[in-house]
Parts: sequence; structure tokens; C-alpha cells
Amino acid sequence: MQPAVEPLYATLDLNTRLFQNALNGVDDGVAQERPGDANNIAFLTLHLIDARYFLARMLGLEEAESPFADITQDVNSVEELGEIPSLAELMFAWQEVSGLLEERLQQISAEELLADSPHKFPVIGREDVLGALAFMLAHESQHIGQIALLRRVHGLAAMQWT
Repeated sequence: MQPAVEPLYATLDLNTRLFQNALNGVDDGVAQERPGDANNIAFLTLHLIDARYFLARMLGLEEAESPFADITQDVNSVEELGEIPSLAELMFAWQEVSGLLEERLQQISAEELLADSPHKFPVIGREDVLGALAFMLAHESQHIGQIALLRRVHGLAAMQWT
């Protein structure tokens, strides 16, 4: 594994586990509830899965297509989305794409990391694939935190770190 990827791989691994922990004990009913105008857990879950598939494709895994692409295409908010798949379906997709990303990060070359990113993220300060990877992992960390907070809003215990 490229040394530059090691901390990002650790973040990917941590986020994979924290995502599962954040959803532990959440049922489909709670996941669909919207507290006020905030996103619900189901939408954030779907968004994170879609983002991981986006990252997989950005890292060269062209065959990695979200099983929910047909319902998330051109959707920018929970209001625009129809029915969201069950948490069980979402978790299956999360595991699938997470495995693909773990394998890809173990194999990515230094040249690939330093190549221009096909997508520019203005807040990261880098325009290469390594910077895009860092941004995408920070993005998912933020949304996992939102899911963890929504657990508490719904009266569930705090997310466990282990």
C-alpha cells in the first residue's frame, strides 16, 4: 500500500465500522422519520452509499455501479427522493462497495494518486486523486456524524465507537 494512502485507508476502515455502528438498532421506521426539515437517516444512508460508489468509480472501478443509481440520479434532497430501500438492502450495498474500495486502496499506485482528479473539490486545496480521496472520506465522516446525532434525536443510545 502506498504510504500516502495508509491514513486514508485507516479512515475508510473506521468509517465503514462507524457507519454500521451508527445504524445499529435503527429500524426502517425510525430511519424514515424526518425531524423537522432535517434529512432522515435513510436518506443520509443512501447518500453515503451513493458517494462510496462514486468514489469507487473515480478510483477507476468503472464496473462499480450503485444498485440504487436509478433512484438517486439527479436527486439533491430528501424531498426529491421517492421510496428509499430498506436498511438491510442499504447495508448489503455498503458492505459490497466497502470491500471494493478497501481492495482498490491497497493496490492504487503513486502515479494514480498524483494524477489530476476528474472531479474538483474546492475546499481541499489539491486537485489530484489523493486530494479527492481525502475530501470524500471527510465528507462521509460528516454524514456518519449526522446519523449518529439523529440516533439521539430519535431516543436511541449514542453510537458506539467499538
